[in-house]
Amino acid sequence: MTPDEATPARGTGRLLEFASTRAVVVIVTIALVAVTTFLGVDRAQEDQRAYDREMAAAGDLAVSQISERMLRAQYEAETLRALFFASTDVNRAEFAAFVRVSLNRAVHDRVLALEWAPMVMVDELAAFEAEVRADTTLRDGGYPDFNVRPEPTLPVAYPVIFVEPLDENLSAFGLDLAFDDARRLAIERARDTGEVVMTEPVELVQTREPSTGLILLGPVYADSSIPPTTADRVKKFAGVTLVVLGVQDLLVYPSDDDRINIHITDVISGRSVLGTAPTDPGVGVQTHVVRVLDRDWRVEVTPTGGRPAMLTARILLPPLAPLGLILLLFLGVGRGERRVLARERAAADRARALEQEAVTLAATRRSVLDTVSHELKTPTTAIIGFTDLLLGHRVLVEDPEARLIAERIATNSRLLHRLVNDMLGYSRLGSTPLAPHAQPEDLAEQTRVTLDSMSSMLGGHTIERDLSPAPVLAESMAIQRVVSCLVDNVVQHTPSGCSVTVSVGREGDDAVLAFDDDGPGVGAELMGRAFEPFTRGTVDRTAGVPGTGLGLAVVQGLAERHGGTASLTTSARGGVRVEVRLPSHDPGDERPQTTTNT
Repeated sequence: MTPDEATPARGTGRLLEFASTRAVVVIVTIALVAVTTFLGVDRAQEDQRAYDREMAAAGDLAVSQISERMLRAQYEAETLRALFFASTDVNRAEFAAFVRVSLNRAVHDRVLALEWAPMVMVDELAAFEAEVRADTTLRDGGYPDFNVRPEPTLPVAYPVIFVEPLDENLSAFGLDLAFDDARRLAIERARDTGEVVMTEPVELVQTREPSTGLILLGPVYADSSIPPTTADRVKKFAGVTLVVLGVQDLLVYPSDDDRINIHITDVISGRSVLGTAPTDPGVGVQTHVVRVLDRDWRVEVTPTGGRPAMLTARILLPPLAPLGLILLLFLGVGRGERRVLARERAAADRARALEQEAVTLAATRRSVLDTVSHELKTPTTAIIGFTDLLLGHRVLVEDPEARLIAERIATNSRLLHRLVNDMLGYSRLGSTPLAPHAQPEDLAEQTRVTLDSMSSMLGGHTIERDLSPAPVLAESMAIQRVVSCLVDNVVQHTPSGCSVTVSVGREGDDAVLAFDDDGPGVGAELMGRAFEPFTRGTVDRTAGVPGTGLGLAVVQGLAERHGGTASLTTSARGGVRVEVRLPSHDPGDERPQTTTNT
């Protein structure tokens, strides 16, 4: 080949080499952009899925809390009706005593009023009013200003004559429930079905400012039982018990989560009772239907923030620079490394599946405990209430043998009630976070109050107190529950005659509650499992010591719910030391208390 022929050949070769290199660069660039875009889209989709899961979890929690509070209201109505199932001849003092014992408002919060309204024919109304005015059961001068109002326009009236607490609900005393169609129709529905029913949202008379409420009505019949037919129920109808609740107090509890907006509507009337309707019902709205008694409530949960965008520069640009290196490293990974990654991914998937199965089993166990304890709580509460009334009766004062029997009933029903409370308290530990109503409390003062209230239950045990002020941010009922569980633990698991030192004080940033007893202590095998649910020692089981093995589990759960810890060690006195630590609260950092109009 001549030099002149070789020159074009070399030029053509360099051109082909340049074109080939350029094609490779273009192909690699396109591949980089495609991979970057794909990874960006995948990340954006994962962000959206994570956001959707978070919003779904927040919505499910809110709905479960609403359902739980409504079921508690139903339990309160059934418990109040149980008083009149025992006898329709209930006087004002018995009604007040039963409410005080069985429906303590410190436990059954958010209840505006508990009431009784008998059915009265209008032509008998004058004599009925005179009888109420002359009632001196609780007030020496009776009720000289009592009048049924407004003036009845129907042949029958339903005046409210028993109200607790009366001083806070004077506007309801003497109110004829037939004045309002919603109340009257609900009474007739309860009368005809024999079941506790709920009114549609109504305007309350108890509050100073206009407010909406719900009323649970329990029908009562002349022979203290539910007649089998509708005609018999109408004929023997005697009146209704009432549980009055404010809608805002009943339903505002779960709406403190500012990530979501909750809108609640009565399905039957279509009336909105809480929140605002979603502006775009088709975008991100979770709709749930909660059924309580004979009414359905539609709960719409809407995120307050926007859903993450599909693809943004924030996601797309950062990976561009190192993407070439990442691609080369990916291509360099051998088949063996990919198999290792696949095995690790499969192991992680199995671990997640096992974790989900464990969560499901725990939720099922809590649900069973909650259902069983709910079903047991109503009859045990009624037994305790009636037994306390019976112990004060003249007949038992004069008959020692009958009184001994009644005292045994009271002792064993309180034991059963305590076991039910253990199950109910444990079942709810994992269902709700720390309530937003936690307030600054003195751990020493709450401990003192609880110890005073349990002084009659010590059964030969003695308690020495060393209580110093220890401010915490907590729910007072939770602190009292912790102390009562620890007292029960000492009484049940140490011999009569043992003593326990209860101390409260501050240690650094912690408020410390400690129980030190001089009992026989526990074995090493039980020491490490004492806070596990349903844990009981061999001696307890063989000796027939009553208990569920949930007391210390409840203590630990409540402590952790308030950001604290619970521990069990050997006491310097020879027995057991149980120590509960909660974060101290500086009174200067008190959060503002929320108030509601009731």
